[in-house]
Amino acid sequence: GKCPARTRLEIFMVEGNQRSRLPTVQKWKDAGGVLIIGYEAFRNMCTKGCGGRDMAEADLSEVQSLLQDPGADLLVCDEAHTIKNDKTSVTTEIKKAKTRRRIALTGSPLQANLPSHNNLTEYYHMVDFVRPNILGNTKQFNNRFVNPIKNGQLADSKKEDVQTMKKRTL
Repeated sequence: GKCPARTRLEIFMVEGNQRSRLPTVQKWKDAGGVLIIGYEAFRNMCTKGCGGRDMAEADLSEVQSLLQDPGADLLVCDEAHTIKNDKTSVTTEIKKAKTRRRIALTGSPLQANLPSHNNLTEYYHMVDFVRPNILGNTKQFNNRFVNPIKNGQLADSKKEDVQTMKKRTL
């Protein structure tokens, strides 16, 4: 539905010491609104909880249920190039969030005129975060895009490889 014109969103920031984080997240979950949390704090809360390594398993489970399952209705990740590697703990934990909508923002433009392996991999991971598997898995993406593009950029590339590269970059 449509929001009334005078509706205000409450904003919650996860900051400060470890013990103050859980109450902030609980208030956000109860009241709704916007939760602002850094990547490292998100990862730490989902893997160690708010109290560090000795946090009770029940508290850790509560943190995970607040942030990951079911997670927020909308997850917006600024500086989304931070999630460019699916093997990092930050990316692993943020991708566990069960959300209906995701937005990835980045100020790091891809170099469209001469795509490199790193640029394409970063692009893949941002798209995969927003819409999992739309580009296939990593191996499929590499076979369909990365490898043909690399093959067409070589000084001794065959004409067919250059043509395939151009098709894949459009």
